[in-house]
Amino acid sequence: MTKPLPEAVHQRLTEPWSRVARAAAHVLRQTSLALPARRSPPTLDPVIEAIAVYEAAVDGIRRTGITKDLPNESVGRVFALGFVLEQFQRNLGDLLSRTREAQSAGSGPSSLS
Repeated sequence: MTKPLPEAVHQRLTEPWSRVARAAAHVLRQTSLALPARRSPPTLDPVIEAIAVYEAAVDGIRRTGITKDLPNESVGRVFALGFVLEQFQRNLGDLLSRTREAQSAGSGPSSLS
């Protein structure tokens, strides 16, 4: 069972992580509406900005030395979350690209004559 992050880390990352979750939920929700309507999907910008805020919070944790006295497992989890977010951003970008392709395919000339 995974233990919660240490309180000092948790306090600094809760809001940035929540901001990423809200931005991602918004993009996913708007994409789910765009797909059946064959509209352009939203931009990834809110997610990119939220991830940048999260990364800045992690950098702040590193600079203040909060992780210095933590067990290696806890430190590893803090930094692994950044890699998870990078992969998530790539995957979400791919989804938006596929959604744009679907929108373009649906707006072209009809092959029915």
